[in-house]
Amino acid sequence: MNKTFKLLSAILFFLCSYVAADYSFENKKIEDIQISIENLTDSTSNTAALLKSLATQRGSYFSQEIFDADLKKMA
Repeated sequence: MNKTFKLLSAILFFLCSYVAADYSFENKKIEDIQISIENLTDSTSNTAALLKSLATQRGSYFSQEIFDADLKKMA
């Protein structure tokens, strides 16, 4: 019974830490956005235009859903 309790406690601890890690940036103010483009084939990329097209903006509050949509937009 003691082993079972320890195992269940470890699983519960793991799941709680996983959930907390997912939301560690949620609703925190965005101070800066940096875009790094790798393996660029065309040297005429305009990061300023790209930043303007994103829903995630400097000074706003972070949302994982909005960030995910921005990533899809850039892909």
